[in-house]
Amino acid sequence: PVLIDSGCTDSIIDEAFVRQHNISTKPLLTRVIVSNADGTKNCTGPLTEYVTLHLTVAGRTELMDFLVTGQRETRILLGHNWLRCTNPNINWQTNTI
Repeated sequence: PVLIDSGCTDSIIDEAFVRQHNISTKPLLTRVIVSNADGTKNCTGPLTEYVTLHLTVAGRTELMDFLVTGQRETRILLGHNWLRCTNPNINWQTNTI
């Protein structure tokens, strides 16, 4: 599943999904300290890798960077950077973009 989270600064992808699909990672120039919604630090530690993928949603394809994290039950979380880039029209009644 893919989730949208306007409170998440960047888009993220699950580390297990990345490894399972042999997606090449790149090192981050600066480690990213992750805070949970309640303000506590993420127990998996700082993020050190990212991936660049073509993402197609509602017929629109974007080249996106995703931070790699092991903390998510969700494979992909589209954060504020994706929302800003695509400015999607979300219909909450029909659950469509």
